[in-house]
Amino acid sequence: MPVVPASVSVPLALNGPGTGACPNNAPVRSYDVSIFQAPTLFDNGMPGQLGAGASGQPIMYALSQDEGAIKNGTKPEVPLVIRANAGDCLRVTLHNDLPTDNFTWTWGKGTSRAGFNVGNVIFDPQQSYGAAIGFDPDTTVAPGSSRLSSYYVDMETGTNLVLNLGNESTLINGAYGAVIAEPTGASYFDPVTNQPQLSGISSIIRLANNETVPSTGETQSKFREFVSLYSDREPLLGHSIMSYYLDDDHSYMDYQAQSITAEEGVSLTNINLWQAMSDAAIGCVNAQAATGSPATCTSTSGTTAADPTTPVFQAKAGDPVRWRIANAAGSRGSPSRSRATRSRSTTGSSAR
Repeated sequence: MPVVPASVSVPLALNGPGTGACPNNAPVRSYDVSIFQAPTLFDNGMPGQLGAGASGQPIMYALSQDEGAIKNGTKPEVPLVIRANAGDCLRVTLHNDLPTDNFTWTWGKGTSRAGFNVGNVIFDPQQSYGAAIGFDPDTTVAPGSSRLSSYYVDMETGTNLVLNLGNESTLINGAYGAVIAEPTGASYFDPVTNQPQLSGISSIIRLANNETVPSTGETQSKFREFVSLYSDREPLLGHSIMSYYLDDDHSYMDYQAQSITAEEGVSLTNINLWQAMSDAAIGCVNAQAATGSPATCTSTSGTTAADPTTPVFQAKAGDPVRWRIANAAGSRGSPSRSRATRSRSTTGSSAR
């Protein structure tokens, strides 16, 4: 990889699009991605929160072809999850559709410039870092502009977080996603339509070659894949006391929050987290929250139980499942990720 000469005293000029880092014979997988202001994304929350309802505009990545549908409400707001196989050259053209701000941009302020940083893959930091750091060239994108970046997926690393390091203050407002590094030769399909898939938090991954699970000796030709990206916008979570439950409900999975307050009741000073409400009671509360009625949710209220607002992932009994999990943003520390958890669905047809 290139290095910055010791004699350099100002940031280097950007030298063309990010096309380096990949071997010449690597298969190329390309995506057009946009970053833009989301229509809703997060709830307005309660006092003390950070983010969309208080101090910032919801921001998200999506495939460029999906931006319009997300804004008009015909596609759901979920984090961008795209995929590439081990050995692929991943090329992403980022389109910055954020509005231009009206003040001088400095680190941590404003939402105008944007980057596309992918962890755990190989890239040229002077072409595809997606940030402005030290004397390296500024590889962020101005509003109304676009930039091509390239990444070599050298191995099956599983979950690789995507972060807007062009402005870290946007992370808690949704400017994150993931690139999933799949096995060599894999193909991806929508679990509902069974059609080829470009992005999604749930997918069916079909393998080019059967794999053997080391722990069981089982042979697999495909698996279901679920992606859960966590974040929080609650500054009190970093405290060493439990009073932050008085200001809760700002922890998210794939942009959605399931209310602890609704499940456990409003008397949070007497909360006993080891005695949660029954599934039936929680389902009734979910339905009440979704419909706004009845005022009292009881077993005789006639309310049909509802699923939580967080994603409900479905699988058939016997399906092999790999769950990709990452902590994308929040007040409790740096982003992190875990490798896939392999499991087999044994009972029921859904997971929450």
